[in-house]
Amino acid sequence: MSPRPTLIACGLLLFAGCGWNTGLTLPDDLPEGATVGVEFFILREDIPVRDLEPLLQSQLTEVVSDLVHARLASPKNADYVIRGRILEYRRRGGIRNRANQLLESGVRIVASAELVERASGKTVRPSTTVGIWSGYTAGPELAIDNERAARDRALRQIAETLVLDLFGDPAAGDASGKAKPRPESASGSNAPPRAASEAAAAPEGEGSAAAPPSGPRSEVRAPF
Repeated sequence: MSPRPTLIACGLLLFAGCGWNTGLTLPDDLPEGATVGVEFFILREDIPVRDLEPLLQSQLTEVVSDLVHARLASPKNADYVIRGRILEYRRRGGIRNRANQLLESGVRIVASAELVERASGKTVRPSTTVGIWSGYTAGPELAIDNERAARDRALRQIAETLVLDLFGDPAAGDASGKAKPRPESASGSNAPPRAASEAAAAPEGEGSAAAPPSGPRSEVRAPF
């Protein structure tokens, strides 16, 4: 017998085992066929950057549609809603050259979310918090566009992580059943500039750190 059919069969089994055709599902204690909606997140009043809420709602809606086996519905009518807050938006002082020109910077966005039964307000998946650093190269004509791209990358990764936390298997945590937060990544060219580089930088400003709600927390960095 030719080994080729055997290899193909093994490859198909491996592909099927990767979960590409399974997706995430609603928690077992929720009724089958329930609908899910994504509410506008609440933006902290001291965050000066606007229009983050519709951007994150759009990303979350797309991720739920792609990954979760549940029907999407308007958050006003859905059985369950993803409800959350944008807790922080911060620009890094960045790396500057001898002429004090900004060469590299980054943004940090922190958001939290929970899965709620809309009619009763009961929380069915506890709040989870995600913080994302996303770096970008700067320049006289690049900073605004590159910051916007870094922001969009961070929001996308926040959306993906929140959906995985809310619809993933909570039993994957410790013995108590609490999900373990993901460790912060130490790699990637977009790591926040080091303190030595920030000595000549402008102060970190726009958006202050917030005390996150209790619950699992993830802190990672988005790739360029």
